[in-house]
Amino acid sequence: MLSPSSLFQNGAVLQRDMELPVWGKAHPDTIVEVIFDGISSFGRSSSTGDFMVYLPPHSAGGPYELRIKSAGEELVFRDILVGEVWLCSGQSNMQYLLSSDRCAAGKSASGEETLGKRQEQQFNDLIMEPEKLRFFSVEHNITAARESTCHGQWYTMSKEHSGKASAVAAWFGLGLQYQLDVPIGLIISSLGGTPIEAWMSEEALCAIPETREMAAALHRNCCEKGADFWDINAPVPAPPADAPILIQPDSGNEGFSKGYADLKFDDTSWKEMKVSGSWKQQNIAGNGAVWFRKKITLPAEWENAPLELRGGSVDKHDITYFNNCEIGRTGSGVESKFHTAPRRYPINGASVKKGENLIAIRGFSYAYDGGVNGNWFLVNKNTDEKITLNGIWKAQAEYDRGNIVTPTPPPPQRANHSSAPAVLFNSMIAPLIPYGIKGVIWYQGENNASSVSRAQSYKNMQLQMIRDWRYKWRNPDLVFIMVQLAGYGTATSFSEDSSWAFLRESQRLTALEDPSAFMISAIDIGEEDDIHPQNKLDVGKRLAMSALHHAYKFEKITPSGPELMKAEREADTVRLTFRYGTELELRSAEESFFLAGKNGIFFPAAAVIEDGCVLVSSREVKDPVELRYAWSNFPPAVLFNKAGFPAPSFRIVFGKDL
Repeated sequence: MLSPSSLFQNGAVLQRDMELPVWGKAHPDTIVEVIFDGISSFGRSSSTGDFMVYLPPHSAGGPYELRIKSAGEELVFRDILVGEVWLCSGQSNMQYLLSSDRCAAGKSASGEETLGKRQEQQFNDLIMEPEKLRFFSVEHNITAARESTCHGQWYTMSKEHSGKASAVAAWFGLGLQYQLDVPIGLIISSLGGTPIEAWMSEEALCAIPETREMAAALHRNCCEKGADFWDINAPVPAPPADAPILIQPDSGNEGFSKGYADLKFDDTSWKEMKVSGSWKQQNIAGNGAVWFRKKITLPAEWENAPLELRGGSVDKHDITYFNNCEIGRTGSGVESKFHTAPRRYPINGASVKKGENLIAIRGFSYAYDGGVNGNWFLVNKNTDEKITLNGIWKAQAEYDRGNIVTPTPPPPQRANHSSAPAVLFNSMIAPLIPYGIKGVIWYQGENNASSVSRAQSYKNMQLQMIRDWRYKWRNPDLVFIMVQLAGYGTATSFSEDSSWAFLRESQRLTALEDPSAFMISAIDIGEEDDIHPQNKLDVGKRLAMSALHHAYKFEKITPSGPELMKAEREADTVRLTFRYGTELELRSAEESFFLAGKNGIFFPAAAVIEDGCVLVSSREVKDPVELRYAWSNFPPAVLFNKAGFPAPSFRIVFGKDL
């Protein structure tokens, strides 16, 4: 009957210098004794058998034994350490394992070992005391009800086990271990492709306007329709007649009848588009159907050879042609499950000729972004030779429906779906409360950057989640450190309506508003064609530097890139003053600062460093009203400090409280 929380097991790490709760199940209404390092603490179980016993604060050290006794039963857990414990949570970039790699064999297309595999080896070479750096990964669990326990196991960060740890968490823990010289425990609870609403408790959802209706629907629909009340594949209801266009399926394929897939078609008037990339971000078109053409010259020995077109994905659906012959199609209606699915289309050798050939892709996106993503190759099946197709393609909209987003909040989903509100708090956070922790590192936001409106509402959701977690952990000083999203998508200097930029701004404003919340930026280490950049070393290192400065008072350690403190207008120039701005450096002349006047039109602005400040001005803008820096999905990061950390993206609107 005696059954403590699964976090209490052999090899666990407990938080030092903090009263520590030990809880679980015992026989109803019985005395429970917990003995740790020779000191006994007592409690009594409830009428349902729940118990909570508090251990007095303990300094770092170990290993120790933890004994739990009740009603003649005794459990003994050995090799218990006391040190610093952090919760590591978020979506896929936190879930990304130290052993993860885009290539299963750890090799790039050129055969070279990838950055991810090199960093894994580097980690295992650097760690000196793996037995003092441990992690507990919460097994994925998606249920509608609030869980009291979770599954997982404490591991040492040895070479045998380190690959099973979150890469960001592993590098963060190593950074702490080097400076603090105490045992480090990492509790990793993360799941890819999830919005912040799933990680918020029902109480937190009820507390703010952005999610209040979502929380109400949680019960209303459940009472009406039962446990699986949310159907992710349910048809989207038709909008009112006077409403703007919302999700609609593809309306047909007129482009093919116009010859868009024919090599002889004249596409000289079409726009140029960089592949991999978003057609929306490159101003080709909004949502709708867009054609992409790439002429490729094949050697004589490839004539009549069977080929295969291999690509990353098309967001959302596609029909693909080779020399006017359809070779494959993916997706129909308003299906969403194929927007990241790799494309693999065979090409009959009979249509392959030496000299010039044509690949034409008709992409269709009914909402949010649209693009041709990842690396694209033409492969000779006889010889395995590859021709790279990434680069400049010709593009033209067949029809353009404009910028379509679904209503906010997004359409509801099944109660046991990973995106459902509160579901991950219930199943992957609640079972951890109130285990003693020092703080939280958080890498999430990609799923909330689907539209500008959702990105702008992120700040209030983030702030409320942080407050709620502190309340439930009974720790008003719980430190919370977040990662400002890395660059992703087509590299562009400026995109006024970039939802990723607005999401980053919500993160920055969260850290400004909450005195115990902090942010590091990964804006400079993204990858255009991969939402999961492999460089997790720098992310973990920056998180560790922030924690060491803010949570452990290492004042000489720079915790982040330059943080904007003040923006002042001096005639037509804006003077920017930064915290952590020692030895500011503009690393390139790329356009990343933009100014707008009263007409709201943005122009590139020049930036110079003077007396430790950044002066920004543009010949086209008199009396600037708004300034934006690093404002696109994947902007150039040009401003750094002495520590080599980038300034986060930001915007300033003079005379307006953001």
